[in-house]
Amino acid sequence: MKLRTFILCALVVTGCASKTEMKPVDYVDPFIGTGGHGHNYPGATTPFGAVQLSPDNYRGDWDACSGYHYSQKEIIGFSHTHLSGTGCADLADILFHPTSKDVDLSREGDIFDYLPYKHRNETATPGYYSVYFHKDRIKAELSATTHTGWHRYTWAKGAPHNLIIDMHHGITDEKIQEVEIFQTSPTEIRGMRKPQRGSLTNTYTSWLSSPGRSRAYAISTVTRKSPAQMSARQMTGR
Repeated sequence: MKLRTFILCALVVTGCASKTEMKPVDYVDPFIGTGGHGHNYPGATTPFGAVQLSPDNYRGDWDACSGYHYSQKEIIGFSHTHLSGTGCADLADILFHPTSKDVDLSREGDIFDYLPYKHRNETATPGYYSVYFHKDRIKAELSATTHTGWHRYTWAKGAPHNLIIDMHHGITDEKIQEVEIFQTSPTEIRGMRKPQRGSLTNTYTSWLSSPGRSRAYAISTVTRKSPAQMSARQMTGR
């Protein structure tokens, strides 16, 4: 009886150990290097991916090279391209900012308030990032494939669903040469922006497709007049 009891216990322990076995990817902490002078971002990407979705909470400083610094207490929004560890600020193209507040289009500068957050409400694993904004009661989730970024925003029940698309956002003083944004269907927005970066000019094209009923606002200080382009800053995605 004692022998059989011992064998049973050993099997139970072995079974539990196999369920908690960790893979190398489980040891990755995307927050490493996001403080000090690390210049890393914690967001979602894939190896050699074309997009790097990540929160932006810092700009205009050498420690804002990745758009994110662990010391900051508010998030500006979530943009689609970032650099890690370069020591040189760049990218941060096409920022999304979720909000449940009314949007004042006549406001100077940023037309939205930054989102307070706590690090205990952040989660980052390879290919996934999320944060819960406790004051605004909004959960943001980011993921990515090789060529596509995925956003998911969850608002509190009954709260207004507003999404601001900032085509002029950046973490440096670079110039934006050209911006276009179109509403192609009740649930799809297409657009592009062309920033001037030193001797290089890069063009980024973005498609936003949403099954929800959020109200979207597109803002920019650079526009091209065209019959197909939106002439107003407000778009209703209903």
